[in-house]
Amino acid sequence: MDEKEHRNRIETIEVISPLSGTLKGTVVRSAANELVVKPIEKPGTVTLNTKFVQVEGKWVPDPQISRVIQTLKAGDKVTVEWAWDQEGRKRIIAVSDIVKAPREPERERR
Repeated sequence: MDEKEHRNRIETIEVISPLSGTLKGTVVRSAANELVVKPIEKPGTVTLNTKFVQVEGKWVPDPQISRVIQTLKAGDKVTVEWAWDQEGRKRIIAVSDIVKAPREPERERR
């Protein structure tokens, strides 16, 4: 794949369709580039991925969104704005209304 084909592929991935929405639910699992949420109004789970942005000439997962989802733990309540990408994945546009789940107190180490 030459540089032009590679650039076109990345630009295609970045085009976000007008099909988008908002999802309210409970975090099941979070990672650097992925968030799994159990919606309040539907059964099952939804997997969302971070959108990609260009940083210093390279396409990388959006660092701001990645930082936010890395702070989320299972049980936290969130609202996620998302949009479909060209590859059929739901890409995270924003995360808001974060309500942290109660945490167990850390046990004393001896």
